[in-house]
This record gives sequence, structure tokens and C-alpha cells, in this order.
Amino acid sequence: LLSLLETFGSGDSILLVFPDGTGPALLSCLIAGVPLHRVHELDFRPAEVRLDVSPKSVSALLSTGPSSEYQQAIQRGGAQLQVLRKNPQELVNIKDQAYAKELRLEKEQETARKEAKLKREQEVQDERSRRYKNALEQKAKKNISNKIPENKDETDQIGMIA
Repeated sequence: LLSLLETFGSGDSILLVFPDGTGPALLSCLIAGVPLHRVHELDFRPAEVRLDVSPKSVSALLSTGPSSEYQQAIQRGGAQLQVLRKNPQELVNIKDQAYAKELRLEKEQETARKEAKLKREQEVQDERSRRYKNALEQKAKKNISNKIPENKDETDQIGMIA
């Protein structure tokens, strides 16, 4: 990349846009010959612009030492590390926590869908049973009313059934 930029943009101003702060910090380290384990000291903040990036300007940034923001981040990280060492079960990164939450929500939704489906199936089964029972009752009533009694005993029996 640097070779191409030097070849095609020699003497011109070049604008590089990066999606995060690590890429330009790494490029700055490479330009200045800074050991890569110090790249975090050159990390860019969102929307930060640095002009005239050269070995001298990068070295000047490093000679000032870590910024107060960087030192605060290191302190927060140290505190978080102590908490995680005391509670290893919390040793889960944010992406894993979000994924676990997403899985839990999906499982809850699936359970709710299954319960709703079972409820609908039970309602359908209950309705079928009710209709079948009504049909049997109507058929029985129809058979009783259509039967012509042959003697007085049958008439008494039909009257008792109805």
C-alpha cells in the first residue's frame, strides 16, 4: 500500500479513510518503524484526523506518552480483569453474551409458538368431540322418535329414554 501511494501520489495530498482506529494506528507504526506492541498508543478516536503523518510526527506522538484516556482505559481493564479472575463464570465477551441472549429469546419464542399450536390443536379436538357427541345425541333422538312401538312395554321404555 505504501509503495503504491508513493508511486502514484508522490507530491500529492492523500486521504485515507478507515473504519476504526486500529488500522491507521498500525499504518502509523509501520511508517515510523515503531514496534507493533505499542500500536495501541497511537489508536485513533472516532472521526479523528491526523495531518502530515510522517516518521517524525508519529515519533512525536509516542514521546508524549500515553494519553489520559488511554491510561483510564488501562485502569478500567485492570479492574475488569480482577473481577473476571474472581468470577470465572463471567468470563464471556459481550458478543457471546448478546448471542446467548438472542438464543434464549429464540427459545422462548419457539416455546410460546409450540404452546399456542398445542392450544389450537386442543381447541380443534375439543370442537370435534363436541360435534361428534352432538351428532350421536341427535342420531339417538332420531332413532327413538322413528321407532314405532309394537306393544305397551316398548312405549314405556321409549318414554323413559326420551
